[in-house]
Amino acid sequence: MPTLGLSMIAKNEEANIAPCLASVKDIVSQIVIADTGSTDNTAEIARGFGATVISHPWTNHFADARNAALRAMTTDWVLSLDADEELDHSAAGVIPTLMRKPHIAGYILPVRNYTPAKEIRAGSSVGQGNDSRHPRASAAGSYFVYEKCRLFRRQPDIFFTGRIHEQVELTIRAAKLNLRPAVLCIHNFGLLERHEDMGKKLTYYRDLLRLRVQEEPDDFRGWTYLGRMEYDSFNNRGEALRNFQRALELNPGCVEALLFTAMIYLDLGRAQDAIPFLNFTAPDDPSALQKQCLLGDAFSQCSQLVEAQIAYRAALRFCEIDPEIESKLGLLEVKLGQTNEGLRRLERAAAASPPKPAIHDRLMKAYVLMNMLPQAAAAAECVATLAPHPKAFLRAASIHAQSQNWEQSARLLRQGLNLFPNAPDLQAAYSESMLLTRS
Repeated sequence: MPTLGLSMIAKNEEANIAPCLASVKDIVSQIVIADTGSTDNTAEIARGFGATVISHPWTNHFADARNAALRAMTTDWVLSLDADEELDHSAAGVIPTLMRKPHIAGYILPVRNYTPAKEIRAGSSVGQGNDSRHPRASAAGSYFVYEKCRLFRRQPDIFFTGRIHEQVELTIRAAKLNLRPAVLCIHNFGLLERHEDMGKKLTYYRDLLRLRVQEEPDDFRGWTYLGRMEYDSFNNRGEALRNFQRALELNPGCVEALLFTAMIYLDLGRAQDAIPFLNFTAPDDPSALQKQCLLGDAFSQCSQLVEAQIAYRAALRFCEIDPEIESKLGLLEVKLGQTNEGLRRLERAAAASPPKPAIHDRLMKAYVLMNMLPQAAAAAECVATLAPHPKAFLRAASIHAQSQNWEQSARLLRQGLNLFPNAPDLQAAYSESMLLTRS
């Protein structure tokens, strides 16, 4: 039976490292940890699990630290984890079979990143609702998955590269060795950290990414990583766009850079500029789904309703049920005169849990287009409840007023003023509604 060892780096991880090591202790015969300067009990806890802890000075280079731990390994196979991760409980029944495959050098594993938010997008991946598969993530709102080689053979030509977002995939492919996907889940809890800690970490990671692109200016991956960081974590669209454009200069077929470039142009209201970046063949279902969704959004912004309808319908082929896409498609169908089918889609999407303001907003717009004002008012009230804002209360009150339902209109304006007492538009509308109610 091939042997398996755990190789990892850690610094001040006394709060996380015990559950991480506990998740692998029954399936590994060696644990090596490169400690990059802990001042807490990380090393002592690790040694309690039988780990060999080596001291490695931190040089702002993740690959260097991981390779230091890797050099001390003696097992046939290596598992790589972070201290804030745990291996899924099913691993013991899966890994032995994987390690017996003679022509495989490494396996790409799905890593679940749990987040507090109920809705999340990361790159071309859309978050999934938390299914409570792991009790430690019970408070998470959702998770997104990224895939990375975390299980690989120990041999000299396999090692980590990259100052940040380090990986072994490049050396495995350079050696013309085989990589295969494996259904073996890793749980990552890093995004559940306190917000102030995460902010410091993100700023530090961005600094490392900036160093990486200076050192490796011709590597499109570094520019793509930096673009994602600027866009997702810092909402810096201009800088993100420049990074993605550089990535595409180096690799015109980089799917992630193409998708993000289209997203940014859509954010900027430049839908016509987004469409050319979506003219590619998607390599997998997640990127195909994202591509079709963005195409639908772009065509909608350009008032090309038939083309948008085709794109949204294509997107639904890559997912089981998606209320967001269903509601966008439903509103388009109503606008195209396909009212029965469109309204069914919209009402079905609005009934999904958890309720989403944007979906109820589209339902409200469809009701208005169909002159179904009582239903439109109910949908508008739902939006005001889910996402309170002075404009949301004004709109719901206005729809009631169009039906001359003055009391309901006044009631909503009072609710809005209770939440936003200094909103001048609400104050003016409420004063006017009182005059109309008395008359």
